[in-house]
Amino acid sequence: MADSMAKAAFWKVKYGEDFLDVAQEYTNRPGYKEKKGVWGFQPFASNDLSSKASTMAIDSVSEPFQYQSGWSIIKTLAKDSAHVKNFEDATPEVASGYQEAATKKREQDWVEALKTNIR
Repeated sequence: MADSMAKAAFWKVKYGEDFLDVAQEYTNRPGYKEKKGVWGFQPFASNDLSSKASTMAIDSVSEPFQYQSGWSIIKTLAKDSAHVKNFEDATPEVASGYQEAATKKREQDWVEALKTNIR
């Protein structure tokens, strides 16, 4: 979003328009217009937006700021408190990590085998 559009969107929210409606109108990021700009829960260190949102109060709206190739405005809708994950919550994350590590290991083994066969 351009600087002038970001300012216009910010003032609409500031003067009472619903943030999600304004986000749907102004969002240019692919895949987020239909989601009204909602990213869902993100780890606070996953990117600059989530890092900034983690320092904001719930329901607060940031002023426009440059992010990647455009401008962004964020609203912290909620925060997920830190907690120990149960087995069901942790399983997808652990499985994904294991699959990624196993794939890298197989790839390294394959490359080493190719190098050995070439010599």
